[in-house]
Amino acid sequence: MLDAVRTLFSDPDFMPHGMCYLWRPGILSLHIISDGLITLAYFSIPFTLLYFVHERKDLQFNRMFVCFAVFIVACGATHLLEIWVIWNPVYWLSGIVKAITAVASVPTAILLARLVPQALQLPSPSALKSANAELEREIAERKRAEADIRRMNDRLEERVAERTRELEQANSTLRQTQLAVMQNERLRALGQMASGIAHDINNALSPAFLNCRAMLERRDDVDNELREFLTDIHRSVEDVMHTVTRMTEFYRAREPQFVPTPIAVSHILEQVVDFTRPRWHDMAQEQGIVIDLTMQVLPDLPMILGVESEIRHALVNLILNAVDAMPEGGALSLEVGSTERAVIVEVRDTGTGMTEEVRGKCLEPFFTTKGQRGTGLGLAMVYGMVQRHEADIEIDSSPGRGTTMRLTFPACAADRLTDLRAAIPSRANSARILVVDDDRRVSKSLRRVLEADGHRVTVADGGQAGIDTFLAATGRGESFSIVICDLGMPHIDGRRVAAAVKAASPKTPIVLLTGWGYSMRENGDLPSHVDHLLSKPPDVNELRLAISKLTAEMET
Repeated sequence: MLDAVRTLFSDPDFMPHGMCYLWRPGILSLHIISDGLITLAYFSIPFTLLYFVHERKDLQFNRMFVCFAVFIVACGATHLLEIWVIWNPVYWLSGIVKAITAVASVPTAILLARLVPQALQLPSPSALKSANAELEREIAERKRAEADIRRMNDRLEERVAERTRELEQANSTLRQTQLAVMQNERLRALGQMASGIAHDINNALSPAFLNCRAMLERRDDVDNELREFLTDIHRSVEDVMHTVTRMTEFYRAREPQFVPTPIAVSHILEQVVDFTRPRWHDMAQEQGIVIDLTMQVLPDLPMILGVESEIRHALVNLILNAVDAMPEGGALSLEVGSTERAVIVEVRDTGTGMTEEVRGKCLEPFFTTKGQRGTGLGLAMVYGMVQRHEADIEIDSSPGRGTTMRLTFPACAADRLTDLRAAIPSRANSARILVVDDDRRVSKSLRRVLEADGHRVTVADGGQAGIDTFLAATGRGESFSIVICDLGMPHIDGRRVAAAVKAASPKTPIVLLTGWGYSMRENGDLPSHVDHLLSKPPDVNELRLAISKLTAEMET
């Protein structure tokens, strides 16, 4: 065995291969250099292939690369031995290495032959470029599709958000509608309740109202002190009358028979200050609270048109609300100014103020922040007065910084003021009037006012008596110029009296005077055969205007 190994690496029976080259330096150098370079090249290639295979584990030709590396190494070894046998005749070792090379070359050739069809299927550079371009197009198309999807998603989210807002708005509108329906039901219930008692209250107020008016218009017979007493009584009765009326008409538009009168706002404000003094001065001081009230009224203010008692009642409500808003005391300022076309009244306090939510609801009926102490009707009545007088109301308020209530009334133009004063009929016009009412206090007080105006008045106690009196006078040729009749009377009501009068004298005008006048006018319930409808207690100027108008129409 040892001899075989020795023979493999050194066989003395052979001569070195350099002898074949005759040991000539030129041929020796040529072979040595060529085989050395080939050996280096063959030995470097396998390492490069092994590194490539190691880094590209995804390649499908790993076995071929391994066989090829072994074949290349074996080839390099044969060229190395070609240099070695020039001096050492190890031809057996050289042959064995060549045999190994041959063995490695066979599977390499086979694998390469099998690899060729697969390699031919590999795309060319142009095909790869085309495929890459197609891939880039697909990527760009996919990106565009993704962008379109994002845009559609954004639009969908916007539509969902918009639809959500619409639903929220619809829900808010529905809640507001429900609240409005509930408020209307409350108002309707209040109106029914108020109309049920309005007739009795107005009947009871009529004698006091008419008698005070009759006394006040007798300038020569009434001294100043008594006139002041009567004025206070007349004003209080008027306020009660309008309070009852307003309970049924919070947001009612101006009445068709609305008879405005010229009003000096500064005069009303002075009355309101005196009327509310116990609340903001006496009662406050009793509780150890100081409320400083200041009033500033510009001179030469224009007049406004309206109902004095309504405006006075509204200002009283505003002042009392301001006092309630200052439980620890503060400053209450009343200011009246004007512009070219308006008179502006401001009630300002330094109280607790209102939040935005409270400010938005404070004019609604039955809304109150006072708990059991409040009814929620005060500012609702103020708003109703503002609507009926075609005025405006502004509220400036914030928590802890007080509240300013600003009322803006249209100023009365000079020519309009002249026309209104001219429209009030003179009391010198005389007419023969039949008054029919089952309440003798009302008929007597009405008779005093009419007779003071120069009219000839006959009073009938009840419906049947009124019909009998009218027919008897007509039979004597003593016709009445006008008939003023109550509506609610036992046995024979005002409707039957009007029908009987019209049957006997179709041209005789009939004025229906009733405590239900406002509700009947609101519902458009003017009875047949009635020419004019007035509410109790009647406004004297409105009564005079109706008499003057109806008698003038009868004469024409």
